[in-house]
Amino acid sequence: SIYSTFISPWSDTQSLPGLNVEPGYYLPPCYRHVQATPPAHQRMRTFSDEILFYVFYCMPKDIAQEAAAQELYARNWRYHKELGLWLTKETDENGRPVQSFRRTSPNGLDRGVYVFFDPTTWQKVKREWTLSWDALEERSQPSQQQQGPSNPSSSNSNRVIM
Repeated sequence: SIYSTFISPWSDTQSLPGLNVEPGYYLPPCYRHVQATPPAHQRMRTFSDEILFYVFYCMPKDIAQEAAAQELYARNWRYHKELGLWLTKETDENGRPVQSFRRTSPNGLDRGVYVFFDPTTWQKVKREWTLSWDALEERSQPSQQQQGPSNPSSSNSNRVIM
């Protein structure tokens, strides 16, 4: 290779045998054994709610958006199709829902205190609300969601993506 022996067009390479122009470098051992971190959609369980909302609203039509939606659903958040907002039941001081999501009235309407995530102010807002169960996106049980998104287009047919 000409690069390893070429210094300049005016130097006499015949008189400088064994001259190597490539600089020596040292590769620290920590660079040799770098472990790859798993993809973000496999680490969704470790993310806070705010990060999951960021992924959902700021990465439209991405597999990460679907994974964030599945994790939010597993955390008892539900997506309101008409409002385009996530909501959950009223939470305790630790941020956990006081009640789980389930129908309590036969007519499909439930009145109670819900926590909405408002993406315009990036805050959780608590308000009294009459919830129509038909307005919530239907998803499979959380035990099936742990396997990851199988086919985002089939489970996403009614989703409103902002």
